[in-house]
Amino acid sequence: MIVGIYEKTTNNLIVKVLKNAKSKSLLNFARSHISSKYHVYTDDWKGYCDFKLVFPKHKTINHLDG
Repeated sequence: MIVGIYEKTTNNLIVKVLKNAKSKSLLNFARSHISSKYHVYTDDWKGYCDFKLVFPKHKTINHLDG
C-alpha cells in the first residue's frame, strides 16, 4: 500500500510504501509525521478508525458524497 501525507500550508508531501493497510500500520506512519494538535483528514475507510484516539481533530470524507 502506498500512503501519503500532504501538508497544505507548506506543500510538503511524504509518501511511503507500507506492507499492509491495517489500522496499526497507518496510525504508526501518521504518528511519526503529524502532531496530534493538527487537523487530520482521511477518507472513511475502516483502516483509519483509530485515528480519532490519537488525532482528536480527525475528520473523514466520504467520496461517494461527491
